[in-house]
Amino acid sequence: MGNPLRWGSQDAVDEDVDASASCVAALWPPVDTFTRYDWLLERLENASNDERANYESLRRGMEAYFGDRETMRVASVPRIVRGGEATHIPPIWVCYPELDQNVPFFIVQDLEKTWREAGGRVDVRVYPAQPHAFGHRPGAATDEFVDDLASFLATHL
Repeated sequence: MGNPLRWGSQDAVDEDVDASASCVAALWPPVDTFTRYDWLLERLENASNDERANYESLRRGMEAYFGDRETMRVASVPRIVRGGEATHIPPIWVCYPELDQNVPFFIVQDLEKTWREAGGRVDVRVYPAQPHAFGHRPGAATDEFVDDLASFLATHL
């Protein structure tokens, strides 16, 4: 069994919990937090003044959420799958905005490769000329995204 589950101030849930899913829809996902953190640090070293505020905000958010690099490493989805810790590899659909400045595409590509090598089915859908979290704003790309997501979920739920 892994780490006990906690939610807010609740006591830890330490009994076995079936956390399997019939499918996963991952939207602009930072699935490899450890690698993303290193990428952010590198970007900060070379950032223009315009980019620096965004990358600093991401770095602070990751440090506040995860606390330290070891927790980021432990939370890495590709590491979990490669390490044989995943007990179930459901079909996954990944929505990736082409202009994402928060999650580099190579992280999504590594997830795709790792998922396939573990015998999982994965579909990565790249949305051209869209920024991170574009699906929160109305528009043709968001409409297409919603239709694609609904189709994936209807197939697997």
